[in-house]
Amino acid sequence: MSWLFLQVTSLGPNVWQYLNWEHRPEMQSARPVFRSEILRLLGVLEARLARPGTNGWITEHGFSVADIVWVPMVDGWKQKRCGIDLKEFPNIERWSDRIYAREGVRRAYDTGGLFFGERPGYP
Repeated sequence: MSWLFLQVTSLGPNVWQYLNWEHRPEMQSARPVFRSEILRLLGVLEARLARPGTNGWITEHGFSVADIVWVPMVDGWKQKRCGIDLKEFPNIERWSDRIYAREGVRRAYDTGGLFFGERPGYP
């Protein structure tokens, strides 16, 4: 539950603020603050995914709703929407690829569409 709340109260709002103010000149000075917080949260997720016992998932129990909630926000950076390269977060990149390789996830996105548009490498 804590990982769900962290996404909806921290990562989600910061991504929204960062993208929402992209084309508003009067808000350009605020965008680095949101970007910095996004990078900090990605660092928290990167460390969590590297933690022994998680097998590359957010929780020790394996693939969970926490992974499902986090991945759409995180995966947008693969498309450079926020100008963040996930190469500096290798655990996140592997984790994201594992999730999108799952048949159930593919079917869900085929039905509902992708949050950030087309995903590179997604069939």
